[in-house]
Amino acid sequence: MIFKGRNKHLLLYLIAISGFCTGQQRSYVLDSISEPFFFVLDQNSNPSFYSNDRHYHFENGRFNYHQIDKVFDSIEAVKNKSQVDFSLTQLNNKKLLTLNGLGIVIQYDENGFTRLDTSSELRNNFRSNFFTYKDNLFSYGGYGYWSYHANLLFYNDINREWNNYNVEDGFFPEGRAYAYGKAIDNKFIFFGGKMNSGYSNELIEFDFERDQYFKIGSIRKQFNDTIVAPVHEVSIDRSKSLFFSIARINRKKILSLIDFENLTYAQSFMPDFFKDFNDRYPILKSGDSLYYITSSNNKTYLNAYPTSKILENFSNPTALIDPRDKVIWFTKWFLIAVFSLLLLRVIWVLVKRGKVINNRVLLQANYVNFKSDLLILDDLETDVLNYLLQNQCRCALEDLFKLEVLDQYTLSYKKNLVTKTVEGLSKKLKKQPLISEKVRLNITKDPKDGRRKIIILKGNLFRYEGWFNYLTSYFYRS
Repeated sequence: MIFKGRNKHLLLYLIAISGFCTGQQRSYVLDSISEPFFFVLDQNSNPSFYSNDRHYHFENGRFNYHQIDKVFDSIEAVKNKSQVDFSLTQLNNKKLLTLNGLGIVIQYDENGFTRLDTSSELRNNFRSNFFTYKDNLFSYGGYGYWSYHANLLFYNDINREWNNYNVEDGFFPEGRAYAYGKAIDNKFIFFGGKMNSGYSNELIEFDFERDQYFKIGSIRKQFNDTIVAPVHEVSIDRSKSLFFSIARINRKKILSLIDFENLTYAQSFMPDFFKDFNDRYPILKSGDSLYYITSSNNKTYLNAYPTSKILENFSNPTALIDPRDKVIWFTKWFLIAVFSLLLLRVIWVLVKRGKVINNRVLLQANYVNFKSDLLILDDLETDVLNYLLQNQCRCALEDLFKLEVLDQYTLSYKKNLVTKTVEGLSKKLKKQPLISEKVRLNITKDPKDGRRKIIILKGNLFRYEGWFNYLTSYFYRS
């Protein structure tokens, strides 16, 4: 079909206004919207622009605008600042611009811009991580005054100030900025970033229920070598975010899709449709498309690309944690479990042993004692008991004649002395009220030879030879 006259001009006009489509990408020229502008989502989560005193809404491929009452430059504290100085945040359905470096919080709506906070510009939390938890806006880390910080701060609608969040004792990560992070349920998970000591490869979570940091592991080396500060983040769903960053080594532009719940990542060097991406403006998700700004040939464009098509570039996710960390983690907890079981076993043995030890009668030096009962022995009585303990608490009467203490006596004297000593010792033991319940010394006839006498020591009598032998003697009961 050949267009002539008015039809030809109408076609050119539609192309200029509506933009053009290349494959899945849709591009719209921003001729009527002058920079500097703010590129944000409006109250209906559609792409919109604030430029001077106009608020432009983009819907169904068309721009409509209305005048606003509160222009950005009417806020004294942010004059001469632009979108690159702010991060897009949200709190209790309020859409916010939060100043990088922290402090100033500005709400934007159909009437324009309104400052909410009563704080001052902090200037020590540049490139911190913003996220929301319950009814508070949080900021973690950041850079300022020549140092990286580990501050966990929160802002709420009640006092309209930034406050420190109290963290319980435990592991505290080194301060950092430019980290990759996302809040999921009651946890804020983050990794990477730059610290005073260099780039971090730690993967860390902060648990709001326990108010503590926990190190999960270390990120894979090949990923750590290619990342630097994420320039922009767009949340894809509850657990996934898409990050635009610039590689540390070759300075190539990279898109990274990170799943903070399953701890996986996938990367793609900048696809063709992001070729002229203007990183002074964010990437926004609206409906089933991602919207972003490109600049080429002295023109600025709004671009839309289906989210599903972009995600096709990340079809093979890789584990974020270094596999060696999993082995170390498993080994650590395995050893802890084994050690715990051994400790429980030792405690059980000691308790059981304690009950046995408490019922023991001890032979120490020249006395026998049990609780408050004490029996003093002479040398021969002591040697008799020691000999019995060394010979399984049983021996013939004549075996005691071999005791060294009796070497100087004749055999007839030995027989008389030993017999009286054993009989006397037996009576002494019976007279002790507590010891007699635990220890008995009996003299009986040998069932195989009635002429021989057998001495038997019964009960829990143990020889004390120091605390170690005393404890371990549980395993060598006589």
